[in-house]
Amino acid sequence: MSRIRFKGTSSSNIPTPPSGKASLYFDDSDDSLKIKLDTGDVVALGVTEQYIQEISTRLLIDSQSLAVTRDGSGNIISIDLAPGIINDFYVDKISPTKIVDDKNGRFQASLITNTHLPQNIFTMDCNNDGTWLVELKVTTRRLGGTTGSPGDGATFLRTFRVKSIGSSVTVHDYQSDYTSRDNSHMNVTVSVNSTEVIITVIGAVNNNLKWNAEIITCVNM
Repeated sequence: MSRIRFKGTSSSNIPTPPSGKASLYFDDSDDSLKIKLDTGDVVALGVTEQYIQEISTRLLIDSQSLAVTRDGSGNIISIDLAPGIINDFYVDKISPTKIVDDKNGRFQASLITNTHLPQNIFTMDCNNDGTWLVELKVTTRRLGGTTGSPGDGATFLRTFRVKSIGSSVTVHDYQSDYTSRDNSHMNVTVSVNSTEVIITVIGAVNNNLKWNAEIITCVNM
């Protein structure tokens, strides 16, 4: 059996709704269902089961994304997603590989370089005491420049642990899981600056390189 429960209150506690709106509530002073209009007037409603079901159904309306139906025989109100509302964009965002919460993080960053000097692409705040397992994926490709060859690129996969205790942050067991690059100068490094972990990319002189980084963390704090 389905139920809709209203917490009892008094008319004085219900603010006057905006123009064109009305507020539905249960007045526990006389055990009745009421509506406060945008004029401030209060209208007492019927309290039969059928009436409550009907008015509750009308509280929920169809939209571009939702379809509301009521089965009178089974006293069931159903709210369904409109056909086609979930497409590849939404599936990608809510898939398990995209989960982000207090124990799991997923971050992305991009950068374009034209030098062999190190450039910071991502900074991770590790000020709170804890342990982080970090998986770092980085890709780069040549967009142009006066040196290098069309199609040059590189990929990097790195794994490491971050330890933070008393605002002292350290990186442990930095592991190079995979490296593939057309230019040996291209590289990725990880360092610590105070309580921040800095991810740095190293490009090549006169090579316009686009870098994409994905940082996946498992956090224990």
